Amino acid sequence: MAALIKGSLPIVEVVLRNDEDFDTLCKIHENYPHVLLGAGQVLNTKQVDKAIQAGAQFIVTNGFNTDTIGYCVDHQILIIPGCSTVTELENALAYGLTTVNLFSVDHSLEFDHVSKLTKMYDDMSFIINNVSDPSDITEFLNNNQVLACGTTQIIDKTLMDANDFEGISQLIKKAILTTLGLTLKHVAVNASSATSKDLAEHFAEIFGGVPRQTSKGYFGSEFVEIMNNGIGEHGHIAVGCNDVRRARRYFESLGYSFDESTIMNKNNKLNFIYFQEEFGGFKVHLINN
Repeated sequence: MAALIKGSLPIVEVVLRNDEDFDTLCKIHENYPHVLLGAGQVLNTKQVDKAIQAGAQFIVTNGFNTDTIGYCVDHQILIIPGCSTVTELENALAYGLTTVNLFSVDHSLEFDHVSKLTKMYDDMSFIINNVSDPSDITEFLNNNQVLACGTTQIIDKTLMDANDFEGISQLIKKAILTTLGLTLKHVAVNASSATSKDLAEHFAEIFGGVPRQTSKGYFGSEFVEIMNNGIGEHGHIAVGCNDVRRARRYFESLGYSFDESTIMNKNNKLNFIYFQEEFGGFKVHLINN
């Protein structure tokens, strides 16, 4: 559990396979009260009660059991029901549930299939289970309606057998950073309006670009911008990511803060925001790839 937290993944779903798993819920709740804790593969209302008493904050099912779902809705317990058909998706909406666990017992879900469902039900959010190839997770998460993905392939069993918790933490961090899709978009250097054009031409000559004037200065190449007395002591760095919203939450979990006044949205989606801090005289902003 400590390895998950150190890896910046403070969310756990304990799959209920036997009575010992309720004890696991209790131990996590007692020792790590700040972890968002859920119970998965819940089969009936008795298990719901037992899981909630053990400290679970949400319930996940594989199937669409109307007794369990109705019980949770009536008792205001957060439930993410398992759905595998369009009928079950619409039944979830009838219960007022807009987040579902998209589950297939026979095969892994294909991206095209999920993409079609998100277009048909654009007011719903999905958790994708059974992702067989971890490299596919990034593609799924690029869809804003996909909240999370489930796979058994991230953690190397040899690390678990060796109790190599530091190695597990590093694997988790690597997986998170992979899904964020962080890329260096460009570096902006501050200059005076009298020198910015000449500096842009120098960078264009070095990197084979063509100087391009903007409202705030010049681009000397696609990845070097010259700003006329721009933001930051020396300039700024633009970092691309698959989803600014997710990247922001990740960096906030590491203790960084953001400047709300710099937010820019595109198509009703967070598209741009600056970190509050400067790094070596450079401001840093996130922007969607």
